[in-house]
Amino acid sequence: MGLTHEETDFYENFPEDQRKAMIRKVDLRLVPVLAVLYLFSHIDRANIGNAKIEGMMEDLGMSGIQYNIVLSIFFIPYILLEVPSNVLLKKFKRPSHYIGMLVVSWGTIMTLTGLVKNFAGLMVCRVLLGIAEAGFFPGAVYLITHWYAQRQVQTRLALFYCASALSGACSGLLAFAISKMDGLGGRPGVQIQAVDDGPRRTLYI
Repeated sequence: MGLTHEETDFYENFPEDQRKAMIRKVDLRLVPVLAVLYLFSHIDRANIGNAKIEGMMEDLGMSGIQYNIVLSIFFIPYILLEVPSNVLLKKFKRPSHYIGMLVVSWGTIMTLTGLVKNFAGLMVCRVLLGIAEAGFFPGAVYLITHWYAQRQVQTRLALFYCASALSGACSGLLAFAISKMDGLGGRPGVQIQAVDDGPRRTLYI
């Protein structure tokens, strides 16, 4: 289990009923929250396809090649920074603090994505999003392994990873809901911005 002799002795002598109650408490507080956050991260990165359907290409004056570049550029920092992010994670006494910083960062970036006006702005947002999300998945796995014994980890990781499978359905429903927000709060569902070449809609992802 990767425990010291003292930790193993404490674990083996810990009352069974209290041990089960403790595991249930951790299950209710840790895995669901991480799964929901992982679901959000998948929606953030994948909803650009829904934005394309809703007219992003015309709004930002992008070509098909530019869309493919924007789609792919996210994964460069995402892949390259996963390992360095975990090295940085170990510098924190509480991994939850680091993961919280990542979540706030990518939430802010996704909010600001609604203000982009051209291809360059969207590129910057996608690169920053890749940087912010790079450390979440390995960090969440690292956090789960700290709370469960070795034989208990696999089930929790499987439940955590299932959130990615739900993102496809949720992202489509979210995009549909946003497209129907016309008039909500006195604002159009697709916001109009005036630029030199005429009205241009802001991007909602």
